[in-house]
Amino acid sequence: MRATAALATILLACAELSLGALFGSKSPVKMLSGPDFHRVLAEEKTSVVAFVAPWCGHCKKLSPEYERAARSLSPLVPFYAVDCDAEENKPVCGAQGVKGFPTIKSFPKGLKGVPHDYNQERSANAIIEWVKTEVPNRVKVLRGLEAVNDWINSDEVKQPKALLLTDKKQMPVLWRVLGANYFKRITFAIAKDEDQSISDALMLGKDKTKVVTWKDGERTLFDGTLNYDSLTPFFDDIAIPSSKRSKDEL
Repeated sequence: MRATAALATILLACAELSLGALFGSKSPVKMLSGPDFHRVLAEEKTSVVAFVAPWCGHCKKLSPEYERAARSLSPLVPFYAVDCDAEENKPVCGAQGVKGFPTIKSFPKGLKGVPHDYNQERSANAIIEWVKTEVPNRVKVLRGLEAVNDWINSDEVKQPKALLLTDKKQMPVLWRVLGANYFKRITFAIAKDEDQSISDALMLGKDKTKVVTWKDGERTLFDGTLNYDSLTPFFDDIAIPSSKRSKDEL
């Protein structure tokens, strides 16, 4: 009996070590337990979850690529992993229809939407490009000064407004993520301003990339660093509170 108990303890320790080797404490991939899974994904934000098992060879092969993808998209899109071998996590893995390992799913709207399975190449670059497309696009594309002015002056938009002026051809994933995260709390738009004609007309200065907001008739030109950690508190200050949004939707 004692030998059996000792063997069980050793096997459990080996499993924990194996899982730790997949995603350590300093990894950008955060491990979730069953209760954590529902709490973290309760927000209507895009997340990625890998359902794994510590003994799975394919999971071990995936882990460095998955970590690279997580690090590349941090802090825009959080990456998580769930150990489906743990008893407390089996209900979650079962509810998500996990039948093999690893299973990677995106949750574009958290648990408020339908998850999507990842069935492409298990490389960091492929995962990154896929995740970018999984973020709901809530950003309006404006073409030219007239469209920008119409959008600014439109009475149809009741939320505060945020405009990105840029000389880039592609929408930054940062702006797409912010547009999704603040959906119905701030209205996001983007306009290409390669020749600075829009900036000149609105008297916004010569920076090639700039963020401008409007709330209650007041215009603000963001003067901080254009990254997620700087823009999030800035937008939190002007966004419609989540509680008010919920009441308006009833």
